[in-house]
Amino acid sequence: MKNMFLATAAASILSLTGCATIEQAKKPPMTQYEKIVEVPNTSKDEIYEGARQWFAKSFRDSNSVLRYQDKESGSIIGKGNAKMPCSGMACLGTPRNLQFTVKVDAKDNRARVTFDDLMIHTPYNYNSGMSIPESTSKLLLDEEKENAKKLLDSTVDRFSSDVKVTVNGNDNW
Repeated sequence: MKNMFLATAAASILSLTGCATIEQAKKPPMTQYEKIVEVPNTSKDEIYEGARQWFAKSFRDSNSVLRYQDKESGSIIGKGNAKMPCSGMACLGTPRNLQFTVKVDAKDNRARVTFDDLMIHTPYNYNSGMSIPESTSKLLLDEEKENAKKLLDSTVDRFSSDVKVTVNGNDNW
């Protein structure tokens, strides 16, 4: 009787979770995120140079990350990835990365940072005797979208800080 109760409870939980996941999957995936950064009293060229230095510091090999640079237009485009934050059940699995294309457009006193082609990459994993293949998927679940927004917000905050330090100089060394 006890086993039957546990089986029924487990089936109910799984079916309810499955329905919630299906409902979230009907929503459009998150494919882009954009944020404007204010950098007062700063020229487009200074922001552009700060953005180049940010790419160099933020990614292991900026030469392989950068795909396009145009100082005249103030635009830089690169490919990147970052460890995806997790919460709840998502933390029990394999660590995942958020892959993206990042574009920085500089103007006097501000920059626009746009993340496109947002995808979650899960590397090959061997867990509990099971081989789990590598996969790449869109951001469909609300929890994934919220975690990605937190990650991208903190990335833009670091960008803003780095550009301000580059522009204003760091004489405290």
